Amino acid sequence: MKTPNVTYRVPADGLAERIAGCVPKEKHHDLGKVIRAEHGLGAAKLVLTEAGSTRARERVITAAGDHIANDYESWLHTELAKDGGNAAETIRRLAPLGYLLTACQLTVLSFVHDRGGAHQDNFVQLTVWQEDEFLDRPAFDAKPWFSVRDHYDLQSAAGPHFSGEARARVRPSSYSLREVIDMKLFMAELDAVEADQRAVASRRRFELTDGRTGETEIKTYAEMSPGFDRYPSKERRLFNDWTVSSAGRSGARLCDHWVMKTWDRSGVKHNPHGDRSIGITPSWTFSSKLAEIKSVKSVYALLGKLETLDRRVKVPFGWYFFMLHGNRVRDWVGSEILTAAESGLVVLPEHDYRVLKAWSEMPYGF
Repeated sequence: MKTPNVTYRVPADGLAERIAGCVPKEKHHDLGKVIRAEHGLGAAKLVLTEAGSTRARERVITAAGDHIANDYESWLHTELAKDGGNAAETIRRLAPLGYLLTACQLTVLSFVHDRGGAHQDNFVQLTVWQEDEFLDRPAFDAKPWFSVRDHYDLQSAAGPHFSGEARARVRPSSYSLREVIDMKLFMAELDAVEADQRAVASRRRFELTDGRTGETEIKTYAEMSPGFDRYPSKERRLFNDWTVSSAGRSGARLCDHWVMKTWDRSGVKHNPHGDRSIGITPSWTFSSKLAEIKSVKSVYALLGKLETLDRRVKVPFGWYFFMLHGNRVRDWVGSEILTAAESGLVVLPEHDYRVLKAWSEMPYGF
């Protein structure tokens, strides 16, 4: 397995400190100024705001607001161990102390600094969390209705969620810088990992037995699946398709319209072969509602709906990229438009036809 290379993560300790010191405001203008003041990020802009998520780990505090633990679940394990695994004793000991749990609501802010040029991956992407922490519920119900026997029961014995004024803010709203990704370097690393894994896969050998004769033969994966490596990874295809299609040819930049949610994981937990798993999931930045493209009576009406979508998002052939992710444009749309183009019913620019044809030969999506 290729040794992980994470140089695509841009060091930003100083920037993280300055972002943490910035007071959140509704439009995040001050945050943008702090980021743009950083060397090499002068063109950074906010492209996506996502509210509604909650940090997975609940914090434990006293009724007076003093900090007890950052991770409620881990804290419970520790406290249960102190009592030798006797959950009933743990709740008897801790419930009178009046500990509270907090919930941290997150607004995920995505900024991009586009370096421009011929390559659509030539940008830096920053992810900032706006954290708003509130009182959520008592750590323990004073009188749980069931017998508390184990760790699971201890978690289930938390009190009811607060509402109204009882759901008070624990601390002022704050920002935290989560990551700074050089997307060009990230994609280069992804390409290298993909090439390495494909080389290993192509050499993998299988013993095949003829069901009629009982004869066996050994074949490599490459022999069994010729052309499996004809196309690059779906992540690279996304960037390439934007570049060569009407979307890229129009001057529209991918990073203005799509944010790349990246991951890079290793080990059997994430892959049955223990290989490294690295990739992206694109999220559109268009902030208004988009209706799903549904079946219509004619391909001309369908094309009209797609052209309307393109005008709304201000990207020609933009519908194709919505087909690759999300539920606004389904796969059948691409197949129907391609069939109509090959039948001469509709006319597509040659470069868009080629992209759609390649997708039909080896479909991909996120």
